[in-house]
Amino acid sequence: IEIQTSDYQPIQIEIPNANSFKVELEKTVSNPKPTEEIFYVIEEPASFPGGMQKFYSYVSKNMKAPKEVKNGTVSGKVMVEFVIDSLGQIPPDDIKVRQGLCKPCDEEAIRLIKGSPNWNPGLQRGKPVRQRMVMPIMFK
Repeated sequence: IEIQTSDYQPIQIEIPNANSFKVELEKTVSNPKPTEEIFYVIEEPASFPGGMQKFYSYVSKNMKAPKEVKNGTVSGKVMVEFVIDSLGQIPPDDIKVRQGLCKPCDEEAIRLIKGSPNWNPGLQRGKPVRQRMVMPIMFK
């Protein structure tokens, strides 16, 4: 007989000529920290506390407009891609410029996302998950 179940190593036993016998299983530890999948489209998307209006309020209050924007030589948007993890945090290494404007604006957009308060994480089947987001940051 072979016995196999999740979390235990499979074992093979030979059935003796007896009315009863004992089987002991040893629990194995599979990868204790599975890699969290990153979702693009999920049942309940991540959200900024208070909604997107509050997010853009945070951006406008905290933006340090580069001189290129202040003197009117540059205006437009920087598209920033980032991950919101299952705790609502934005890991700094998961932030990048998808569509840039100019180096100082791109750096300022990344700084703003890095300094963002925690978000409400996205939910998939009722559980918090990692979600990739792309947000425009306007410079004018």
